[in-house]
Amino acid sequence: SKQLYRILPESSDEDILIQNMLLVIDSVPVESIRRFATRSERFIDVYAWGLEGPKAVWAARKYHGHRSLPPQYIVDMIEA
Repeated sequence: SKQLYRILPESSDEDILIQNMLLVIDSVPVESIRRFATRSERFIDVYAWGLEGPKAVWAARKYHGHRSLPPQYIVDMIEA
């Protein structure tokens, strides 16, 4: 979608920019939006529990089938 947006002519008119944005967003498959939202939700949960950096990435990847981290894992990571 970013590539398509960059192909569109530049404009300083806000109405044209909004129209271009809506055109590009409609070209993005709904499944891609859902996957991005799900992945973002996992990272939000990981960061909310205080994990950062490599631990956050590992936890989000490890528990990709879950909507949130298991409580025991969170306790173990905080204590470590």
